[in-house]
Amino acid sequence: GNAFFDYQGQDNVFWDDQLSRLTKIGRLGDTIMFKDLPNNMRLAKVANRFNDKTSQGQSYVVVCGSRNEVANDPSLGDFGFEIIEHFQNVDINPAAHRESVFFMIALEARDQLRQLMAWQLSQLFAIVPLVLTGGWDHTENFLNYYDIFVRHGFGNFVNILREVTFNPLMAENLTFQDSKSGSYLFETTGSYTHADENYARELMQLFTIGVFLLNDDGTKMLNENGEPIPTFSNDEVMSFARVFTGFVQSQPRGNFEENDSSWNAIDELIVDPIYHDKFPKHDLTGGYIGDGYPLCVDLPSRMFLRKGATYRLLGDSPRPHAFIDEGTPMNDGPARVFELGENSRLREILCNSVNGSCQFQMTVTLDSNIECDTKECQVDEARVLKVHDVYYEYIRPPCVEQVFFNDSKKVTYKNSFRHSSCANPLLPHAAEACCTEGNGGTLTATRYTEYVFDHERVNFSAANVRCSRDGLSQCDFNFVQGDGVVGLHWTNSACQIAIKVNPEGKVAIVYEAMANIIHPNVHKDNMNYFKVYWNGDFPRNSLDENGGNSCGNGECSPLEDGGCFCYIEVDEEAVFSKMPRTDEVLSKLYIGA
Repeated sequence: GNAFFDYQGQDNVFWDDQLSRLTKIGRLGDTIMFKDLPNNMRLAKVANRFNDKTSQGQSYVVVCGSRNEVANDPSLGDFGFEIIEHFQNVDINPAAHRESVFFMIALEARDQLRQLMAWQLSQLFAIVPLVLTGGWDHTENFLNYYDIFVRHGFGNFVNILREVTFNPLMAENLTFQDSKSGSYLFETTGSYTHADENYARELMQLFTIGVFLLNDDGTKMLNENGEPIPTFSNDEVMSFARVFTGFVQSQPRGNFEENDSSWNAIDELIVDPIYHDKFPKHDLTGGYIGDGYPLCVDLPSRMFLRKGATYRLLGDSPRPHAFIDEGTPMNDGPARVFELGENSRLREILCNSVNGSCQFQMTVTLDSNIECDTKECQVDEARVLKVHDVYYEYIRPPCVEQVFFNDSKKVTYKNSFRHSSCANPLLPHAAEACCTEGNGGTLTATRYTEYVFDHERVNFSAANVRCSRDGLSQCDFNFVQGDGVVGLHWTNSACQIAIKVNPEGKVAIVYEAMANIIHPNVHKDNMNYFKVYWNGDFPRNSLDENGGNSCGNGECSPLEDGGCFCYIEVDEEAVFSKMPRTDEVLSKLYIGA
């Protein structure tokens, strides 16, 4: 619901004007751990004011500087740049800081070719400072953006595209910051709105491929009618726009130029999975974004212990950065965390002990496979791990989860009246729910008594094994009781995957299961259509157009409001009859989404 501030004995107008400067951390009566406060509030004076005992002694707070930042040298005193006086130390208008720094480096730096390349690239990836937050008086965030082109002036263009895309200034400039998917808006408002298309269009039209296909000599390619061939259509713009949903600013922090404690225009954007579009997105070449990446179902067991597994330091807070789950240890009471054992090789690597003291590194990558130890052998997929009093987050390698699969199972939250969905039983999508008969025939479930951590996920088979160890079995429960009950849980109920086909041949996924409420994103009324590549004609409702094919000659059912409804089944067959060459594998085994 809405929150209202009432300041007794104070002028509300004054407080309302300053509201953006207030950091909201909870509701009246909430208990909040000091270590779970935002970085900009985790201060000694805050701990002393509220007599926080947990902040005393050794603490591990990750504080990152800006890229290429160097320490201040107080012996230099106050320092400014002014080009007219040959860059002498003078006081200048804050609005001219960034221009002065730029001119000093552009005219005086020894790497003039690099500076020229940076300037040219900055004209391609242009932003308009005066329409951006802090555009008239901020320096650091704009120099931070310009440094992208200095760093990569002689490098890979793909690296420039990535850094520009994740930069807060570009996201604000081309309006995709905080863009929300149509599926999220449908879920929360009941109406469907397309994602912001601004950046997707400019990325193709201005930053990369341009409007028309070109020959090697730069002339336009022509079709059989002598007309230029477009590089993309509005379908591709809409598809790519869904890629750039969910981009939000990183958590605010200190140690950079910013007056607003809720704003961070320095650090890279992060992708909030709640706002991000989760459906397939076609590309420019007849495939899908994600083609060429491994399928998640093909990743080896316990990937977090294999060569290349990457871990990121979180500090003394177990809050992850790479994913968002329903419920966190902060607000769900006593937490069960994944604490590595004394004899764990992974614990030894993450500790990085020198003279008996851990020297924690910001990022750790395993250089070889390692054996599991006790609890690690029970876990399908690691998330946040505790090493002494410090937490690391496991970064799963990129992989693709296909939207169509067989033998799907229903998953739901601890209360069955909440949204239910279908999940691939081969993937660690949910926790186990082990069932007993409750009063009045109500099925009440519990978690496996020896589960490892609260947000742990296992595949369906592992969930069955866990329940059997407690002498129980999985069922289509009504409620899951006990601590650590967060996120989705497996049921033994089957789930049916179907599609709606609109008159253009695009499809929307529909889940059918015995449930009170199916998630709006996959409910029969959803409008989350995406492009597919049909092998021949697609099912057409004869009511939609003349010459329809009766929804695939009766294979599918006509819908009253147009289009067709079809149940799907996935057929798999071998591509090769003998060991293929590398180029054959790359050319044929590319399907992602």
